[in-house]
Amino acid sequence: MIDPTVFTTEKADIRVELAGRWTKGMTVCNFEKMGGMRHFGGTASEQVNFRHIVAMKLDHPKFCDLIVDALERLTRLKT
Repeated sequence: MIDPTVFTTEKADIRVELAGRWTKGMTVCNFEKMGGMRHFGGTASEQVNFRHIVAMKLDHPKFCDLIVDALERLTRLKT
């Protein structure tokens, strides 16, 4: 990653549900700072190892500027 400030990230515990009735084989995420997943029972209540970093938002203008800049540098190198 050239510029990690292009993304807004959140810590999460991510697992693949192997025994769920409705989610078998699906990825289940429990985010450390996002509400809505703190329920009793089920997989989410066990997901407290927030070791993964998930990109949640992208700064589109900054990302596009990085791409254009990289392409301009490549073009200059070929001439």
